[in-house]
Amino acid sequence: MKAYTENKTIGEFLASTQSQDAVLRRIEIIGEAVKNLPAELKQRYPDRLRGDGRLAEMTEEAYHQVMEEISVAT
Repeated sequence: MKAYTENKTIGEFLASTQSQDAVLRRIEIIGEAVKNLPAELKQRYPDRLRGDGRLAEMTEEAYHQVMEEISVAT
């Protein structure tokens, strides 16, 4: 994700749907990976590793809220 966001202004990032899609996709992949972690590991770190898919959903929802706020502000 760093490669898609490093040294870019918010405007440059917003102008690139390819960068936005790449970042969002990687967030989705991370969320799916967390869902598939062994139960033992999720139990050891319950506050960090919720395996119910909420990470991906919450992150995607937050991403869309931020993008909406940015588009209104510009």
